[in-house]
Amino acid sequence: MEEDLEKTKFDAEIKDRKTIPLIGRSIGKYKVTGFLGSGAMASVYKAEESDGTIVALKLIEESPLIGRSIIERFEREAEATKILRKHPNIITVYDTGHEGIVHYIAMECVENGRTLAEKLEDGRLSESEAIEIAVQLAKALDYAHEHGIVHRDIKPGNVMINEFGTPLLTDFGLVKPEGKDRMTATGAILGTPIYMPPEQTRGEKVDMRSDIYSLGIILYEMLTGHVPFEVGEGETVQDLMNRIRAQEPASPKKHNRKISVRLEAIVLKAIEKSPSLRYQSAGKLLDDLVRYTKGEPVSARKPSITEYFERSFRRHLGIGLSVMSSVVLVLVISLWWKRQVSIQKNQALITEVQKKGLSRELHRLKEGGTGKAPEDSALLNEARSYQKAGLKAYKEGKYEEALKNYSRLLGVSKRLGDEQLYSQTFLDMEKIYEESGLVKKRPEEVMSK
Repeated sequence: MEEDLEKTKFDAEIKDRKTIPLIGRSIGKYKVTGFLGSGAMASVYKAEESDGTIVALKLIEESPLIGRSIIERFEREAEATKILRKHPNIITVYDTGHEGIVHYIAMECVENGRTLAEKLEDGRLSESEAIEIAVQLAKALDYAHEHGIVHRDIKPGNVMINEFGTPLLTDFGLVKPEGKDRMTATGAILGTPIYMPPEQTRGEKVDMRSDIYSLGIILYEMLTGHVPFEVGEGETVQDLMNRIRAQEPASPKKHNRKISVRLEAIVLKAIEKSPSLRYQSAGKLLDDLVRYTKGEPVSARKPSITEYFERSFRRHLGIGLSVMSSVVLVLVISLWWKRQVSIQKNQALITEVQKKGLSRELHRLKEGGTGKAPEDSALLNEARSYQKAGLKAYKEGKYEEALKNYSRLLGVSKRLGDEQLYSQTFLDMEKIYEESGLVKKRPEEVMSK
């Protein structure tokens, strides 16, 4: 009975912890020695075991404001982190339990560290440091995903940097096993909006690719000092989530011109709107980051302008579909009418040409009004062939073969007198040289290899 009375007294004091400090009290086998911080639901204290081991003690108290679902979430965090305790980039959990209405997690105490969010307050990181942190977090996520754990709240505030510069993934409070329900019973969306993938803002199913998106946003922020989407002046969180769903992120090069094309492609692939277009595992992202640091070709490539607009169009297709259909119908009718006018003009010109006996011009018109003489047809086919082969080689990472085909395309475009094709081919070659790191050569040198 005396023990029960003591526990009741302890519970009452916990409820009023704002006026009655916990420092000096014991919770389980831990003596609280200091206050480290607090979040929306839980508080973290510095504590000590009887053998002198220093731990961080995360506490949450049952109350009318904290329902059973939140306590269950806390317990899931404890269990998940215990499962993953062997990974060097995941915070180590030593013990879990409860005393009265207080539930606790005893974990590794990072005394002289700070969160990645605090570190980013000083500005963007160097490329090498940003990539190193991303590599270690990708390893942590790959390990968690292999054990069937999706974090669902990856953000700089949930990454601790210890005194040696090692990032440690923390706060698995929103963790879920693969395949389980993704929302609360009331349908509330859980997570931090700025780092949240589009599917999570819609309350849809999340999986390991959702964590990859959030890590991609962190990498973007580390490299640029900015996030792609944030709440603007006069905006609500709902406005932010709408933009995350519909708006393409600005290229990280907009904020940091030193970012290479290959690294830009890695970041943009990680934060693709559609999960199917992202890296399909943290391991795949890790592979590309490692290859990048070694100067090797990466699997990611920056979306072309055409792809960019195609994706944007598809996302907006469901918004104002009837208006879009009307616009498309008008465009189709307009194009058809222009084609009819063109045909009539061609017919008139053909008649005039027949009278004058100009066979070369007549052939051009009968071929569809391309503006190219018959002898140019072979050159056009040759140009298409080199362009197709060059693009295929580029996508496969065969940069020298791509440059060889584009060099030949330059020669053909000169013979055709097509300045636009020549300029575009030249720019494509510049991009390949930048991405591959190959030494620039004159086109004739490339073709002679």
